[in-house]
Amino acid sequence: TMRREIDRLSRMIDDLFELAQIDAGALRLNRTPTDLREIVADVADAMQVQARKNNISVAVDCAAEMPELSLDGARMERAVANLLRNAIEHTAAGGTVELRLAPAAGSVELTVADSGAGIAAEEMPHIWERFYRGEKSRSRAGGNGDGAGLGLAIVRGIVEAHGGSVSAESAAGQGATFSIRLPIETRRSL
Repeated sequence: TMRREIDRLSRMIDDLFELAQIDAGALRLNRTPTDLREIVADVADAMQVQARKNNISVAVDCAAEMPELSLDGARMERAVANLLRNAIEHTAAGGTVELRLAPAAGSVELTVADSGAGIAAEEMPHIWERFYRGEKSRSRAGGNGDGAGLGLAIVRGIVEAHGGSVSAESAAGQGATFSIRLPIETRRSL
């Protein structure tokens, strides 16, 4: 129990440090030419144990042809992991989570869609705020309520630092879909 609590507090400190860097405009990105498909596949593989433990199916659908992007791979991995972890935590046993990656009009779009409880309309404007936890509309499947409400704020900060955007769609009782859209840069800028 103590080890689990230490790990939780350590993650929270890391999250707060990352948010402080984002807020101060001091988030330094180590951009390299990156295949986002590899990041998505790695994150999905890493989360399979948690998904299976909760009897949740995780599927990945990536377009065969994807451009390389100039990304900070470690930071983008964190953003994708935060979205997938949330989707798994807010999906009941027997549910599904799907990650889709495809080119879209000068950008690449990653969506993480779950079959969970969804998010009530009145909570949607607040989901990207730090410390916001909409537990009333999206109960955690495993009873794991130890999140601090920082994950989506970190996702938004990381994606926006890459020149991208985030969005979410949901209706109570119909699951949620979170999207990351990243610009395709010319080879010269990589």
